[in-house]
Amino acid sequence: MKLGVHASRAGGLKNAPQRARENYDAETFQLFTKSQRRWKAKPIQDNEVNAYHEAMEEHGYDENDAFVHGAYLINIASPDDEQVDKSIEALIDELERASKINALGVCFHPGSHKKSGEEDGIHRVTEGIQRVLDQAPDDVLLMIENTPGAGTQVGYTFKHLATWLDAFPPDRVALTLDTCHLFVAGHDLRPPAYEETMERLETHLDPARVKAWHLNDARYPFESNKDGHAPIGEGHLGLDAFEPLLNDDRWQGLPSSLETSPDVYETDLKRLREIRTLDA
Repeated sequence: MKLGVHASRAGGLKNAPQRARENYDAETFQLFTKSQRRWKAKPIQDNEVNAYHEAMEEHGYDENDAFVHGAYLINIASPDDEQVDKSIEALIDELERASKINALGVCFHPGSHKKSGEEDGIHRVTEGIQRVLDQAPDDVLLMIENTPGAGTQVGYTFKHLATWLDAFPPDRVALTLDTCHLFVAGHDLRPPAYEETMERLETHLDPARVKAWHLNDARYPFESNKDGHAPIGEGHLGLDAFEPLLNDDRWQGLPSSLETSPDVYETDLKRLREIRTLDA
């Protein structure tokens, strides 16, 4: 697995690859192409795209080394039709923006059913994804991120994720898996439970559908369904949980991103590099 960070695009998209490489020597990175707390943004201009591609080449990144995180406002599991419509538009825009910079894909949180029922929420996500794919570019992946299962969230079980993957082709829809979210949702990554969890994953879905990872320790305990990222090795997951993950052939070459805090990225990467023995 390639080790990366969430890189700031402050001052222009071209600064994300520069910061990822110069500040952390990251092998890959995640970025926002717009404010993560707004529905809309002005279009990316051609000069911004050109500058970004030049920075990618200058700092030794391939196109698939970068992936985008969608806006936090998106909720296509919602029973509120207006919110769903705005979420669909936002996701299409995110994919169009990612396509412009040739990113691997856009990861997003499927959302919450808001007490309309889990089955209804899962169905709405399927419908929402179809609406997005009907209108979005087909050269960039829509990557569903697993959730912690807090409140009325959907997407916290492998079965939920498999329902959506089974409905769509692998060249359009994939997964981003978050270690913290997996753990607090009841999927133990700590040895010796790691392999059992992976076997359970494989009974529901093809591991090849996983295209990126978020590497986060967990501030809250196993099965707590509470989201909160901790520095690597300082949470309830612990450093030992990352060793089998980083050295698993199933994930070799995949991009990843830390989502802790930039002030601990250097330490987090050092700890992960020390336990990674499989060539990235």
